[in-house]
Amino acid sequence: MEILVVEDEHNIASLIRRCLETEGYSCSVAYDGESGLKLFEQKEPDVVILDLNLPKMNGLDVCEQIRKSPKKEPLIMMLTAKASEGDRIMGYTAGADDYLPKPFSPQELIARVRAMLRRSRRLTHPEHRPLETPHFLIDPARREVFVQQEPDGERETVTLSPVEFDLLFKMASRPRVVFTRNQLLNAVRGENFVGDERSMDSYIKRLRDKICPLEYRERYIKTHLRVGYSFDDAPD
Repeated sequence: MEILVVEDEHNIASLIRRCLETEGYSCSVAYDGESGLKLFEQKEPDVVILDLNLPKMNGLDVCEQIRKSPKKEPLIMMLTAKASEGDRIMGYTAGADDYLPKPFSPQELIARVRAMLRRSRRLTHPEHRPLETPHFLIDPARREVFVQQEPDGERETVTLSPVEFDLLFKMASRPRVVFTRNQLLNAVRGENFVGDERSMDSYIKRLRDKICPLEYRERYIKTHLRVGYSFDDAPD
């Protein structure tokens, strides 16, 4: 298990590295945003722990670049002194999977990393077979998604973040069932998640951007005003 830490404060980066390596994780460290992106390309880590205020390139920009990369989709935890609701939503919109404000305890950091990994693996149990709908093939074992965008076209691979994949699989497994934002957050972030339920709107927007053209924004994921969302892939 490879973890990349991008943190400009050397003492904090060293503390995180020691904690992770003590738990048996392989850990690389970068001290600015540009170096972090280069290490990401080289290492293709499973988890990225990313500070928001970085020299050369800030954490939000690094996060967005990672999400645009054709490389492996890692889990991303924002680790930062900024803890306002607006900052958290910006982080989630950029593609973060979790958000841990400073100061933090090493025990909580390790617990958060384990929880992210546990959630990302939960749907890959052998009992979960590929899920097929008229326009989708969702394979939880390989964590792959194929979407048919055009009526006569072939299904094409869509790259999703771990949270986006879990979110799509959760809804597609129960088509036309309306889930509240809190139900979806509990499913993909864990029942102990503390945060604004509106952060789910950012995840839904990113997911829609990837699985359907702009003119069909609600073709597959329906919005239910003041309630939440549902998945509906009716045949053409």
